[in-house]
Amino acid sequence: MTNFIKNYEYEGEFKNDFKDGYGTEKYFDGSIYKGQFKNDLKEGKGKLISKDKDNNRIEYIGEFKKDKLYGKGIINWSNQKQYYGELNNNEISGFGILKDEKSKYVGYFKNDKKNGYGATFYSEQNFAILGNWINDYIEGIAVILSFNDNDIINASIDNKDEKIVNMKNGEIINMSLSDDELDKIRESEEYKEMIKVYNCKILPEFKKNGNYYKTEEDL
Repeated sequence: MTNFIKNYEYEGEFKNDFKDGYGTEKYFDGSIYKGQFKNDLKEGKGKLISKDKDNNRIEYIGEFKKDKLYGKGIINWSNQKQYYGELNNNEISGFGILKDEKSKYVGYFKNDKKNGYGATFYSEQNFAILGNWINDYIEGIAVILSFNDNDIINASIDNKDEKIVNMKNGEIINMSLSDDELDKIRESEEYKEMIKVYNCKILPEFKKNGNYYKTEEDL
């Protein structure tokens, strides 16, 4: 059944005159949604193709709740950036992985920004930086790991050189920590949380038969 409602065309299942079940919405701005509906709203699993605020093509495959991105999903941008992880109220929020051609961040987000413990890997420079992020910047203690292995994403944390520094607004402010200060940091819960996040280089629940989800059929 096809209905023209407001600024979009809907083709799919209805229940009690509400969109309910599987359907497709085609918006007049070129956006397309294919997936599940409940009580006239996007609810469940689906795929949305649209544009972001910078007019880049964006593709979201994942979960929806009450018309919003909510739960686990994958976002692909036309500029080769990709996110897979948790979302809340149309925002990247929770645990996830954000990567582009030069780097890969693994850790926590809130309000579309890096917030919480996380690690950024720079493959070309063979190093990773771990810390507590606040609005996209590391604040406080940061751990910088340099690797001999070119494949730093899969390298053992034991196969590295470690440097611990203090940072503010993403800039290093102190590299001269005493041995006692370093030992105390390594015994702290903060340090342990950083290493824990480092070891979560992939999200197991986002793998199917050894491969990452790529299409709505995988979800």
